[in-house]
Amino acid sequence: MNNNIKRLTILFMQIVFVYYLYGQTVSRQDSILGLYATSMHNLGLKSLSNNQLQEALEYTKKAVDLRLELLGEKNKDYIISLHNLAVCYAGLCKYEDALNTELKVCNLIDVSGLHNDTINALASRLLGNHYYNMGNIEEAIKVGKEACKINKLIFGDKHFEYANSLNLLGNYYATKGLLTEAIKIENEALSIHSINKYDFGIATSHMHIGTIYSNQEQYSLAIKHLEKSANIYESYLDKGYYYMNIASLINCYNGIGNYSRAIIIGESRYKKTKW
Repeated sequence: MNNNIKRLTILFMQIVFVYYLYGQTVSRQDSILGLYATSMHNLGLKSLSNNQLQEALEYTKKAVDLRLELLGEKNKDYIISLHNLAVCYAGLCKYEDALNTELKVCNLIDVSGLHNDTINALASRLLGNHYYNMGNIEEAIKVGKEACKINKLIFGDKHFEYANSLNLLGNYYATKGLLTEAIKIENEALSIHSINKYDFGIATSHMHIGTIYSNQEQYSLAIKHLEKSANIYESYLDKGYYYMNIASLINCYNGIGNYSRAIIIGESRYKKTKW
């Protein structure tokens, strides 16, 4: 009888030990996969910052899949990776994918009760931009207004992130043809960016305002702003905004009949950038 009890006790201890080892193995595997997911997430961010968008998309997709499997869809890290995936889609002009992904982010923020101010602010802002890229200007304005409220509440009315939201909203209004409102919004953004000495924001505001004036054929006013934005954009490695700015500037000088100045700008920029 005693021997049977001993054997049962030993068997029970062996079973417990096996389950313990299994638990330890699973725990280690999850830990390794978690670190791998974090690495994929960080590589995605690095590729995004280098404008390597397809590479960023591939890394971020892996991070999203792994974090969903390990952490669940209500986890903060999963939602952050999902938000970055929307940014990748938008950068690659896959606007429908970007919109659907960002909508899922916003829904998960609501459902999970996630109180991360930065995620909430950026998601709300980018959601409006996704609607804009899809051509739904009415919805972009609606969401853009809400994004401005959220960013103002979270960051304050003198923060550059709030001003970034204003830049987007001003662009939506301009596209809609509401030019007076657009200029007012962009001037507010310019004032905030100037306080923060945020050069890229200052340039963006000037270019938006200059473009609005140019579209109204108020070329002299447009030139005043576009010259300022061009001088800032010229120092950035990514020349996309700079090229658009110079094209608008040349168009404005042609518009006022100053063809020699238009030629000088075109030639000087060509020599500097070889574009």
